[in-house]
Amino acid sequence: MRTTALVVAVLAFGCGKKGDDKQASEGTPSVKEPVPTAPANQEKGPPPKEEYKGKNRLVNLYIGADGKTQTVDVWVRRGFKWGPVKLAENVEFGKVSAWFGVPSSMSPVVLPVGAKADDKELSGMVYGRPDEVVTGVLTTYRGQANVVSLYDVSKEMTQAVKPPSAGKGTIILDAGQLQSYEAALTEKYGGRSFNVGDGTGECRPQRDPKMADLALGGTASYELELPPGKAKVTLHKWPAPADGRCKAAAVYELEVEAIADKAQRVFIYTPDSGKSLATLVTTVNE
Repeated sequence: MRTTALVVAVLAFGCGKKGDDKQASEGTPSVKEPVPTAPANQEKGPPPKEEYKGKNRLVNLYIGADGKTQTVDVWVRRGFKWGPVKLAENVEFGKVSAWFGVPSSMSPVVLPVGAKADDKELSGMVYGRPDEVVTGVLTTYRGQANVVSLYDVSKEMTQAVKPPSAGKGTIILDAGQLQSYEAALTEKYGGRSFNVGDGTGECRPQRDPKMADLALGGTASYELELPPGKAKVTLHKWPAPADGRCKAAAVYELEVEAIADKAQRVFIYTPDSGKSLATLVTTVNE
């Protein structure tokens, strides 16, 4: 009797209209909130003025593989927060751009003039911290465009320019661009590195006595500290005997003008892949 009652109870529990189980399994559908997205073609805006940090500029001494010079722009590309921004434009060969800051968390790139921000860059560019002043020099290195960073003002970088002694002017000769044209320069000037003279057969002393035996060329600049006014600088073939480094005939001459309490960089470069030399003068941090 107990067995019969148990079977009836089980059958009763399993009874119901066809489709009841399906309705129960479907229940109320779960609805997810849509993820907000920006319109497909909406561009992010530029950073506000307060986001631009540091003080940077670009010197254009770049010659392409075809031997031609090129005018360039400097951009930062779009980031997570801001859209692309052109920082410097129409920087011609042998010229220097205006100073510019760099938006936080964005890195500048050098592009051919007129290119769009997403086009292939010629080179990336290191930029300074908010309290630094940096001059980037666009040159050719091993066949590729490359920006060398020169620190005008920095608390951490030991190669940063030191202020001149009171009443004196600093002249920093830089011939780094020449290292890519050694063959042509050797044929005409005897090489790409030089001893630095004063036009009387004597060599001009480096400001730092520890650098006295170094010539101008490659990554080695040549720093002079002079009284205010114009001064003659002569370049002589290197290497040469120690007792006659600047007595031989000069292969190139230039005139510099020291300014009291200011530092200047004088770039000695070739505009035509080693056939001739030219100069570009920039004032440090001005």
